[in-house]
Amino acid sequence: MQPGLVVTIDHWSLFVESNSAPLLNYLAEYFAGLAEFHHTPPLGVPSITAIEIEQATELDAIYHLPFSDWQREPGKTGRKEAVYDFTNDTGQPQRLVHKIKTGLVLWQSAQRLACLGALNQHPNQVINFILSQYLNHWQNQDWLLGHCAALQLNDQRGIAIAGVSGGGKSTLMLKLLEDAQAFISNDRILIQANQQQVMMRGIPKQPRINPGTIIHNPKLHRLIDDHQPYLALAEAELRALEEKYDAPVCQLYKGVNYQPSARLDQLYLLNWQVNSTEPTRIARVNLAQRPELLAGVMKSAGVFYQHRDQTFQTNGQTPDPLAYQTLLAQTSVFEITGKLDFNLAKEAIMNNTLNI
Repeated sequence: MQPGLVVTIDHWSLFVESNSAPLLNYLAEYFAGLAEFHHTPPLGVPSITAIEIEQATELDAIYHLPFSDWQREPGKTGRKEAVYDFTNDTGQPQRLVHKIKTGLVLWQSAQRLACLGALNQHPNQVINFILSQYLNHWQNQDWLLGHCAALQLNDQRGIAIAGVSGGGKSTLMLKLLEDAQAFISNDRILIQANQQQVMMRGIPKQPRINPGTIIHNPKLHRLIDDHQPYLALAEAELRALEEKYDAPVCQLYKGVNYQPSARLDQLYLLNWQVNSTEPTRIARVNLAQRPELLAGVMKSAGVFYQHRDQTFQTNGQTPDPLAYQTLLAQTSVFEITGKLDFNLAKEAIMNNTLNI
């Protein structure tokens, strides 16, 4: 094994060891400022073993285990993950997760964390597995998982943006980052009440954005060598593209750094529509009166979540809406409706306009 990499996020650490130096170097660059090489794991720090396996046939014995498809969230289709649960010789729960499209196998347990497969071809799945351990750590301290982007503006307001996948969370966040102080998270936050205020934690996962977001924001143009061909595509064609690009926000936005946590002052729920002709509006809402909006915020703990008692998240298990409703009653929540207008939404949020 090569010297390992210690990834540290807000006083939480994980040691990553691998037989692939290129993978470790990629992770070190991705987690720049949050990672450093060590020959051995620091005392008390858990480890992930990442084994690069070039020939998928070497995993055939694992692939032939009786995996069960993991139920996807509403609106998502196609097979993504399958799981195989078992116990080790001492009766401790273990879970293997087979990533269907990439062939990677991820081993989750309290005793062993491992990634197996063509990891250098799919480093984002290794990154996601690392960050899932951070999310598990805080969920086991009673933080709720939210499907949100988040940042802190220059006036010290902590802002979260929620909505269904493809609803524009990342695009609006990237607009706001032009005048922001800190990037907190792109797609996942953890929330908890603390001394009569709501706090949020994020993860240092770079936004993965589509060409439509890039070509409409000059600051992002350098992410695509030649963005001209995309300009000829209709909006519907752009949205249909399955291409994704990492947006390293701390490099793209001068003066913006990753910040692991902040106070959650305002939550914006994107309920606007691509084909709407109605004016874009932002209005304060009471989630006790509009509980259907919680669906855009709630996020299942996911396939890698392991409870404090070491049992795993069960297939199809959904979050408790009342827990989110109770917690978010302590902060300001707004709904954005009408047609998509990122510039208008940015202006309203920056100016702290309650109704437009």
